[in-house]
Amino acid sequence: MTSNSLLSQAMAYARQGWYIHPLHTIRNGQCTCGRPDCGSAGKHPRIKAWETNSSIRGDTIQRWWAQWPDSNIGLNCGKSGLVVIDTDRHSTTADGVTLWRELCMKHSIPDDTLTVHTGGKGMHLYYRPAPGQIITNSDNGLPAGINIRGKGGQVVLPPSLHPSGNRYTWANESPVLELPPALYAMIHRKPEGEPDPWQFLTLGDAYAPRAPVEYSVSGLFALPSLNMVFGAPGTLKSLLMADCAVCVAAGLPWLAPLPELSGTGFDTLKASSMFLDFDNGTSRTLNRFEALGKGYRLPSDLPLHYISMPAPWLDATSTESIGYLAERIVARQAKLVVIDNLGTVSGGSDENTGQMIKIMSHFRALADKTGTAIVLIHHQRKAPAQGMDSRMGDTLRGHSSIEAALDLALRVTREERAGSIEVHATKVRGVDVAPFGALFTFEHKPDSDELASARFFGQEVEDTQSDFAVRRVILEVVAENRPINQTRLKELVRASCPDAGLNRISHLANRLVAKGNLTSSTGKHGAIQYDLGDRT
Repeated sequence: MTSNSLLSQAMAYARQGWYIHPLHTIRNGQCTCGRPDCGSAGKHPRIKAWETNSSIRGDTIQRWWAQWPDSNIGLNCGKSGLVVIDTDRHSTTADGVTLWRELCMKHSIPDDTLTVHTGGKGMHLYYRPAPGQIITNSDNGLPAGINIRGKGGQVVLPPSLHPSGNRYTWANESPVLELPPALYAMIHRKPEGEPDPWQFLTLGDAYAPRAPVEYSVSGLFALPSLNMVFGAPGTLKSLLMADCAVCVAAGLPWLAPLPELSGTGFDTLKASSMFLDFDNGTSRTLNRFEALGKGYRLPSDLPLHYISMPAPWLDATSTESIGYLAERIVARQAKLVVIDNLGTVSGGSDENTGQMIKIMSHFRALADKTGTAIVLIHHQRKAPAQGMDSRMGDTLRGHSSIEAALDLALRVTREERAGSIEVHATKVRGVDVAPFGALFTFEHKPDSDELASARFFGQEVEDTQSDFAVRRVILEVVAENRPINQTRLKELVRASCPDAGLNRISHLANRLVAKGNLTSSTGKHGAIQYDLGDRT
C-alpha cells in the first residue's frame, strides 16, 4: 500500500464530509509512537487535540500525509455524524462478533449497513443517529465485546494497517443506515444487575465518623484537591513547584527558613510525587531536578517521578487522555501531581471562553478519582486589574470557570531579578492561607549556566494588601471597638490597609459574617453594626 493510496483515500473520505486525522501506524511489528508497550498500536492520533482538529480540508490533510506518509487514517465519529458499532473477536474477551449477530437476530436489528473488516477478526458497523439522538462513547448498554464509537470517539478507516499485519477493508458497499430504534434503546439501557453509577448519600453517611483531611503539603494542598499556582513569566513558579515535589517525595518540610531564622515551613506527607512538564523541555527539567536533589542532598531512589514533553501529549479535553493520566497516578501512588502548564494541555481550547468548564471539570474528577492533590501551573493576565476594589484573583488569566473550579489558588510575584518571591492566596475554599515568601538559592556549575545545586528557603512576608490581611485587620478592629458601625469600621481598616477599597472592606466583612467570625445587625437609623461571632 503506497502513501499516495493512503492520502487519496483520506481525501476521498473528507470530500464526503467525514472528519479525518492521521494516526500512528505499524512498522516492523511495532507502533510508530516508539513505545514497546503501546496499548493502542496503530490506533492513536499523531496530532494534538484530534477531536477538535480533525479536518475535512484538503490542504490540511495533504500537509499531514506529507509529514507522515504512511499514517493510518482516523475518523472522528461524532464530528462526522456517525455511530460505529465496534465488535471484537479475541481469545481473552467475549466474542463480540457472535454476540452482535445474536442480538441482531433476537431484536430484528438490520445489520446490512456499511461495514469494515478490521484485520483483527472484528467488524465496524456504521450507522447514522436519528434526529435528536446524541450517542457518546460512554453510552453502552451492550454486552462485553461490543463497543460504541460516537461523540468523542474515533475508529480506524481502510486501508489502514492493523497490528496483525492485515489491512482494514470494506466488507460491503451498503449505504449507512439510520440507527435502529431497538439498538438505540439497548445502547442507553443499563445492563441488568449493574448498579447505578450515581450513588446518593444520606445524612447517615454525613454523620458517620470520617478520617481527618490529609494534606500533601500541610495547610495548602489537601487530599484530594484541585489547586493552581500562577504568576507572570519569570516569577520562578515552575521551579518553586518542582522544589515542592522534591520535598514531598523526601518527606522534608517545604520552605523551611534559613538555619539562623525561626520557623518550620510547611510540613509534607512523605509520598510519591509527579511533575509533568509540557513547557520547559527535557534538558532544563533534568537540570532543575538534578540541582534540587543536590541542594537537599537527597538520594537517587526517591519516589519522585517527572517527565518532559511526553508523547502522546496530555489533552485535558479528552476523557481518554485524562483516564490514562489517572492510571499512571494510581500506579505510582502519587499524592502530589504538578502539571506545567494549563495552557499547553488544554487541547487548543480558548482559555477565555466556556470551553474551560469541561477541562477544569476533568481535572476536578482526576483529583477525586486518584485521591491526590493536583496543582496546575498557569499565567496571570498581562494587564492586571487595577483599582482599590480589585481582587488579586482578578489577575488570574482566563475564563471565570478556571478560578471557580479551584480549592486553592496561589499567586506568585517577584521583583525583577530578585532572589525572593511572595506567594498570596487569591482563592481558598477552606481555612485562610497567610501570605508567605521564598528565597531562591543556587550555585552554577563551573563555566556553565546550568545549575549545580538549588533550593528554596521560606521567608516571612509583610502583608497589608491581601484579602487575608484585610480580614485580619477587620477582626482586630471589631475586637477593639465592639460593636462598631460600618462607616467607622471602614475608616479604621483603611488606616492600616490604605490600598483596600471601601466596597472590598464591606465584601470581606460580610464574608466573615457568613463564616460566623462576625455578626451583623441593624442599629439606629438603619446603620449596620458588627460584633464578634462565635468562630473568631
